[in-house]
Amino acid sequence: MKKLCIHLENCYGIRCLDEILDFSNRHVAIYASNGTMKSSLARTFTDISNGNKSEERIFQRPSKCNIHDEKGKQISGDKILVINSYQNRSNVMHYEPDIKNTSKQVLADEQLQKKYENITDGLLNKKKEVMKELKNRSKIKHDVEDVILKDFKYSNSKHEEIFSLLSNKNKNKHVNNNDFSKIQYNTIFNDDVKQILDDSTIKKLLESYITNYKKLLNDSQYFQENF
Repeated sequence: MKKLCIHLENCYGIRCLDEILDFSNRHVAIYASNGTMKSSLARTFTDISNGNKSEERIFQRPSKCNIHDEKGKQISGDKILVINSYQNRSNVMHYEPDIKNTSKQVLADEQLQKKYENITDGLLNKKKEVMKELKNRSKIKHDVEDVILKDFKYSNSKHEEIFSLLSNKNKNKHVNNNDFSKIQYNTIFNDDVKQILDDSTIKKLLESYITNYKKLLNDSQYFQENF
């Protein structure tokens, strides 16, 4: 759509409006002084979005509303989103999924706001359950989520990254016959182990051991690496 053709009659405070908005540059701004038409225009578009008929409430004059594109195709309600101003909203959502790192304010129509809030609450509650279970099993003393993001080399933007990581791992999961569920993370990955592995001498000895071990397996007629 490159142009939006608007014809309104007796729609709230709008007596008559014939206008073509050119969206060739993608954006259109409408300026008007207070009390002229802005709120009435927003209310009319809200009616279209909700499938309601606009009206003229003071004198009860019949209303007409015709909004279509440059080809004459009517604009359906599901293509319209009206975002009301902060001052006119008594129920503006101030949502904090992660109070330490994130504070987001979403302004949208109330139905979308409620839907977004319910979905986000559900995701965050499930995430808390998963992190609690992982903490109990792994015996990690620090923030489990931080540890996971660090191990998989994700930036630490918390809730957004952890959902992305879990989604990617689920899509790319592969069959592994090895069962590591009974091995506690903290038994293998802890400060003492890290200190040992950071020692250059230990690193060389481990590399030598692995090289020799693989060589023995390759030269053996009876054993193999995955035996």
